[in-house]
Amino acid sequence: MIESNRITDRSATGTLNIFGDVFRFMRYLKIRQRIVSRSIDSYSRLSSRFTPVGKLQERLKNERQEKFKNWYKTPLEIRFNEKLNKRFEQFVNAREDREKQRGKFVAFFIGDPQENYKNTTYDLTLEVLLFLYNY
Repeated sequence: MIESNRITDRSATGTLNIFGDVFRFMRYLKIRQRIVSRSIDSYSRLSSRFTPVGKLQERLKNERQEKFKNWYKTPLEIRFNEKLNKRFEQFVNAREDREKQRGKFVAFFIGDPQENYKNTTYDLTLEVLLFLYNY
């Protein structure tokens, strides 16, 4: 019985075993990934979407300038960004503490005040630049 079952004219998915079930399921998932459906609105001639014209670099530059102008018109938004507010508070605390003298034991755990000030200045600058770039 076992010997006759080994040689078969059926494929791996044709026999009743866990391998066949897994193989069929994986093939089903792979085929499902390839299927793409589109609505009538997304076809090129029937689409109501705006197709951008002009050179890509010019469009990107114009978009960045428009974003910067919009940000410049409303500069108070920067205060309400949580990440920037947190970095600015860390910077202010480090600026106040940079002249303090600490013992070696405390400096080992908290760090050197001058080095902490430099690090928070760098972190604040990076955070502001990333915010302005992504805004």
